Amino acid sequence: MNFPTGGVLLGGLAIAGIPYVRWVRWVFPYFLLIVNVGVIFLIIAQLINYGPF
Repeated sequence: MNFPTGGVLLGGLAIAGIPYVRWVRWVFPYFLLIVNVGVIFLIIAQLINYGPF
């Protein structure tokens, strides 16, 4: 997921016959959800001073 143009992903999409643009359109909403949840958790951690410092 960190490298959406990785060789294994592109090879798997080619074997399955799925165009890259179609895969990106399908994955992008889930990617945005994961990023937003991560940002929310980081904000909460910052507000409650979570961590070793």
